[in-house]
Amino acid sequence: MTRTSRGTGVLRAVVDYDDRSEVRCAIDLNQESVFVLSDSPPAIGTPVALRLSFPQMIEPVELCGRAVQVRILEGPGAASGFVCAIDTSTETTQERLRALLAMLDDTDQIRAAERGVRVLLVEDSRFIRDMFVYAARTYFAPRGGTLIVDEAPDVTAAWQMLKATPYDLVLVDYYLPPDCGASLIERIRSDAELTATPIVALSVGGGEARAASLIAGADLFLDKPIVLRDLFRTVEFLMNREGRGGAA
Repeated sequence: MTRTSRGTGVLRAVVDYDDRSEVRCAIDLNQESVFVLSDSPPAIGTPVALRLSFPQMIEPVELCGRAVQVRILEGPGAASGFVCAIDTSTETTQERLRALLAMLDDTDQIRAAERGVRVLLVEDSRFIRDMFVYAARTYFAPRGGTLIVDEAPDVTAAWQMLKATPYDLVLVDYYLPPDCGASLIERIRSDAELTATPIVALSVGGGEARAASLIAGADLFLDKPIVLRDLFRTVEFLMNREGRGGAA
């Protein structure tokens, strides 16, 4: 049975094809395929190697396949990228895929009392912060999970909060006063107490912002506007992670 209706969250994807290697995001993983977000997708039929993971939770899983469909950005909320059909001809690959999907499915088995995550959203736009908080409450209320969202409008405020409170996930906009989000990410990665914190960078800045954020140490980069359903499914993964550093 193919699992695409509920989404499987956002995974880190190291994508290799045509003698190039890129760090991208993957969504909608199922037993047959996965959608890789990319503004420069490979040609249909191109062999693709994938390493799917998520920081502090899912160790890299290696898969191979071919690009079978390309989708170009069309309107707000749409995502450019390509569908990679996964080669499941070997038992090893089938076992890897089953194990990964089983891990993602575990979020449905969490007892409500155990489901708690604290997220720091670093974003200078009050409107976007309010929208994110409202959407998070709407998503998690019927699911029994507890998501605490702390907000920081700039790099200075974010750093003070990071040093005072443990977080399970940090979401960082690239364009921040008085410096860019990449400087905050780099600072987090250089701090012994914070270096392992999962970081998702967000921006409308395209390739330049993506490269700077990933070089600074972000685990994932999402282009705005982001699909909140997929991001919230990722937060559910964190709710199921044993031994997390920042209990909400």
